[in-house]
Amino acid sequence: MLNDGSWLVEARLGRRVVGYSWVIYRDQLDREGERVVYLEEVAVVEARRNSGIGTNLVRESCRWTRELGFTEVYAHPQPGEGESGRQRWLARLGFAPGDFEMHVLKLNPPSGEDSNREPA
Repeated sequence: MLNDGSWLVEARLGRRVVGYSWVIYRDQLDREGERVVYLEEVAVVEARRNSGIGTNLVRESCRWTRELGFTEVYAHPQPGEGESGRQRWLARLGFAPGDFEMHVLKLNPPSGEDSNREPA
């Protein structure tokens, strides 16, 4: 966890970082009064794309998010060339279209956890 309430998950090949995902916690509430978490960025070096690294980064980011007690993760596919491919990729990961061009993934919090607590 970074000092600003966000967290970064890295994929490494040996000592070299080949990808990362960055999740941001926002101190705001959605319509249902839940705290908001965004999958802000996922990047994989070009030579390692389409090998499952990005998918594993998102899954690990969602695992952390769930362990922190959040119930949803929002993502916004970057507009422009390749946007429809990013939307399909998010759909394969379980994200569904939501409001304001956002995609939402509903998480099942670990049993007995408070689903609205702040990250440490």
